Amino acid sequence: MIDSELPQMKAKISAELLKAIVEPPVEISPDSLTNFRWREDKLYVNSVDGANAIMVRQKIPATEFEEYDVRPKGDEIVFGMPCGTLENLLRAANPRQDVQLELTDEGHRMDIEFADVDYSLAGVDPEQVKEPMIPELEYELESKVHSSVFTRAYQVVGMISETVNISVSEDEFVISGRGDTDVAKINVDIEESVDEIQEREEKRAATILRCTSAAQARYGSQFIQYLNKFTPPKCLTTRLSEDYPLQVETKRANSRIKTDITIAPRMDSE
Repeated sequence: MIDSELPQMKAKISAELLKAIVEPPVEISPDSLTNFRWREDKLYVNSVDGANAIMVRQKIPATEFEEYDVRPKGDEIVFGMPCGTLENLLRAANPRQDVQLELTDEGHRMDIEFADVDYSLAGVDPEQVKEPMIPELEYELESKVHSSVFTRAYQVVGMISETVNISVSEDEFVISGRGDTDVAKINVDIEESVDEIQEREEKRAATILRCTSAAQARYGSQFIQYLNKFTPPKCLTTRLSEDYPLQVETKRANSRIKTDITIAPRMDSE
């Protein structure tokens, strides 16, 4: 008999979507651990690397699940998820298969079922999981940037430099870097609107939505590479201020996962 006094969580989700959810924590979180925060109407999965240099926040509405029944006793149910183990398990699932998730053992285990598989996954102590602490910041500049711009930045600038410098004003978007002997610079085309970017054969461009002051900041090249992994081929909402974290907003997995990526600036001197 289920104890009605205990939090209850039971959900069904496609294997493909669940794989997309665990990808960021597997890539960046220490030991691939993260907390799954189940609320009555959505799931939050937030991840951060060991150096607090890149943070990925994911929000998945209950409507994106095939079934979703979450009954917390407070605001949420927190389950410490060993995402590396879950990712390995999901390799046995067809992407189109549904995966049943159910909290058991007073919230300490997650029962996972798909096809002929029945797996009981032990959770980790949520207090031992590193989570991002992101302050609310006011940004001077907001733009829409096609993801291919960051792909280009890593391919060209990241090839020679450990850092990528991004400099933006009302009419200019420049990405540059300097290596031991070489210098690279990318002058990103500026369009009037997202529609104009979409109409281009080569969509590598940006449009400035708001600019109260020109800004520039430097970021680690390896973290720009993560933008290529965690964003779809579309225009991304990007926020920048002088020496502030770079904020990128998008929706992944066919727009089913709202994803916010924050990359800390590199403050070391030239």
